[in-house]
Amino acid sequence: RATLALREEEAEPAISDIRLVLRDHPDRVQAHRLLGQAHVQREEYALAQDALEKAIELAPADTLAYLQLAEVKARSGDNDGAMATLERLLEQAPDNAAAQQAISRIQLSERDWQALAQSAQRIKTSRPDHPLGYHLEGLSLQQQGSHEAAIAAFDKALELRPDALEPLTAVARSEMALQRYDAAEQRVQRVLEANPSNVFARNLL
Repeated sequence: RATLALREEEAEPAISDIRLVLRDHPDRVQAHRLLGQAHVQREEYALAQDALEKAIELAPADTLAYLQLAEVKARSGDNDGAMATLERLLEQAPDNAAAQQAISRIQLSERDWQALAQSAQRIKTSRPDHPLGYHLEGLSLQQQGSHEAAIAAFDKALELRPDALEPLTAVARSEMALQRYDAAEQRVQRVLEANPSNVFARNLL
């Protein structure tokens, strides 16, 4: 019933139901996570963090609680706390893709290109067949003005996933920065030749 109430954004009755559950079953991890979500809906971030920390204490291997806690901290403006929580998660699950992506989003928002490069390297090591690490490496290089090296990284990401839209946009941006306008256009045209109905590529063109 609490889960349904949260879906309807009715946090107050959800909190009442969850507290009834926790009174008799204080070790229910899911109940603590739900309580955290309910407090987030009421913008009670400190209480949400307390509930999620309790969930982590009860189940240190529960990756979802870490992700929820990091999101709450980021939403309340505590990016450092969010990063620390995500690093704790990576200690439990070094290959967790959601944590790696969340860390990179924070680094992008803070324009911390050196840290982003480090995250890219970590992802490339743990997930060499995934384009994300190469894409992040390219973004870091691009923002530091190293467009040739950025293009090489974006090309690697596109080799791994030719239909990826973000590396395509980024590589076109670097080509434009180098005033190679024809090269940028040709890259997008090749995508359209392979898939004429690709609306994103047509808008990019």
